[in-house]
Amino acid sequence: MAMCALIAIATWNLVRRGSEEPRRAACGPVGRTAPSPAVPGARGAQIGGYSLLFYPYPAEERLSFRIRGPGYPTLVAIFARDRSAQVTLEGYRCRDGKKLRFWFRPGKPFRNLPVSTADLERSGDLSPKISFAGHTELTSTGAEVTTGYANFSTLGRWAISIKRDGETIGSVVIGLTGYSHPFTDPWSR
Repeated sequence: MAMCALIAIATWNLVRRGSEEPRRAACGPVGRTAPSPAVPGARGAQIGGYSLLFYPYPAEERLSFRIRGPGYPTLVAIFARDRSAQVTLEGYRCRDGKKLRFWFRPGKPFRNLPVSTADLERSGDLSPKISFAGHTELTSTGAEVTTGYANFSTLGRWAISIKRDGETIGSVVIGLTGYSHPFTDPWSR
């Protein structure tokens, strides 16, 4: 009986430890950019009727770009053709399945920058629900966008998906290739 209890405890510890490990992610190649319908000259990810722009905008054909720097959240602007919908964003690092956190709340995600990798990995939401009605800002062309931040904690490939009513509309893989110099957010108040 005691032997059965030891086997059961050992099995439980293996199962529990295994469930704490991030899932191994399978990602395809880095996606292609498309012209933004909201910001002239900018290119971003097109997922269904949604355009995701990561600042600084990728200028190339592929969604590979440099981000602000280690310890800085990345500004994201979302343009939606259907502004009455509510969507959910999700993302993960392709290398190991580590989930990406987003900040689509009032205010900035951090008071002082840069922050630690651990801060980026624990601040924000794993699956933010984004409502476009009444939560928009105007670009220089008058297009309405909803802005927030993606807390990328490392360089490399990341997959981002948009869900509506619990079903995935689409996904895209972006490649973060390096760091640029700090800049001022174009939508900063």
